[in-house]
Amino acid sequence: MQEVMEEEATDGLPQFLDLEASSLRFGVSYPTEVAWSDEAGHIYSYLIKPDPRWTDWSRSAEAITGLSREQLFREGHPVHLVATTMNHQLAGRVLYCDGGAHDAFWLRRLFEAAGTPCRFLLEDISRMVPSTVMGWPDWPAHLQGLIRDSRLAAGQAHRAAPDVAYLRELYRRVRESLEQMTDPTLTSYSPRRAQLR
Repeated sequence: MQEVMEEEATDGLPQFLDLEASSLRFGVSYPTEVAWSDEAGHIYSYLIKPDPRWTDWSRSAEAITGLSREQLFREGHPVHLVATTMNHQLAGRVLYCDGGAHDAFWLRRLFEAAGTPCRFLLEDISRMVPSTVMGWPDWPAHLQGLIRDSRLAAGQAHRAAPDVAYLRELYRRVRESLEQMTDPTLTSYSPRRAQLR
């Protein structure tokens, strides 16, 4: 396990999650790495040892993440350990991701292989932005700038821990931006407890 401790942790942050995978093929791909943040902003990351039933592999995914299947067998943690740890830390929580149906699918595969139910919910990060903001004419271009700056601040893409850091940074920048642009009460988020499908 790798834990990334942040110097300026802040209590009460939303929690974020990211998964990397063997490929983008629905039905056969599986998670290779998972990371999540806690409410203080700390990030926890696990490489996942492939379940014996998981045989899919993409060399292009390996090139993007830098993770080989051999490395996962050597350094990865068993699916049951990863799922149990996540349930212990995250039960009853809502975690935000930007991988939509892919992240939901890989999370299901992890918990199905572990033989245990997932005890937390996954929601798309876009749900954190008030719907009234989405219609603003300048918002799409402004958001693209925030996405670019957040990625630069977070570092390497396509590894789970830096991608969680990116989501946390994007949340911070969007929230600050909305507070400057509009009534701060609009920026409070209330998670919709609907699991991604």
